[in-house]
Amino acid sequence: MNRSQPKLSGLQNEQRARILVADDDNMMQAAVGNALASRGHDVILARDGREALATIRRETDRIDLILLDRNMPGFGGLDILRELQADAVLRQIPVIMQTSADKADDIREGLDAGVFYYLTKPFSSDVLQSVVNSAVRSVRRRKDLQRQMSRHHSGFHLIDQAVFSFRTVDDAENLACFAANCFPNPERALDGLYALLVNAIEHGHLGIGYAQKARLVAQGSWRHEIERRECLQENTKKTARLDLRRDATRVAACITDEGPGFDWRNYIQLDPARAFDSSGRGIAQAAAISFDEIAYNEKGNAVTATVFLKRDAL
Repeated sequence: MNRSQPKLSGLQNEQRARILVADDDNMMQAAVGNALASRGHDVILARDGREALATIRRETDRIDLILLDRNMPGFGGLDILRELQADAVLRQIPVIMQTSADKADDIREGLDAGVFYYLTKPFSSDVLQSVVNSAVRSVRRRKDLQRQMSRHHSGFHLIDQAVFSFRTVDDAENLACFAANCFPNPERALDGLYALLVNAIEHGHLGIGYAQKARLVAQGSWRHEIERRECLQENTKKTARLDLRRDATRVAACITDEGPGFDWRNYIQLDPARAFDSSGRGIAQAAAISFDEIAYNEKGNAVTATVFLKRDAL
């Protein structure tokens, strides 16, 4: 039987999340659960992997985030992840993995299984909150985008080609919600389109790099800095482009910006060395989850994201 921790005040409603914590170590489970509940989150506790998986399947629509221990006996964190990845809905729930296995091969195994957030034991309450906050922001952003996307309804399968120009992060968000409907599974494509479109503005045009973004997000000033840079004279005339094409075999989105490009090879997969960072996952998640194929030009200022159509989707 799963148990819930009492939820205390401390967060705004939009920052609160329903979090499943699965750990066979009662002391660790209690410490993590209490730390999260003290910040206002609604916490569900599971004592082992099978109880956790049963709870996830039973309460899919109510769970925002999953925090797993890697080494639970019998049915551990990686076993749960493989089950989640096999389900198109469950794989959308962000997973934080608690682990004492910090070797590169162990981390890569987790990344390949679907982990995008890592916590190495022992960790402090502040580190826990930082990683959870990052994951919750991702959850809230996806839900906001899905609400926007749902306002657009039908006729998108009739589009063979469309070209869009965009200049701001707000433009990119709105365009992601619209363009996702042109793909056979809009919810799958949505996060990836958002990440690639925003990256074209954020990095390509505004020059915000990996380390600087992490610092801005941690300070809570990312949006303010985006808006400030968008208003600078050297950026007001820069325009990015989305070229959307559909044929009998595929839907492809080509995104091009006017920036200097970047070394995309470092970001197409989540490097084990960056697995513990709280940001910088967008491109890797797009490649792993949202699309069947992602290809950059050599310069790194144009990317084509493709979903191949199955016969029953034609």
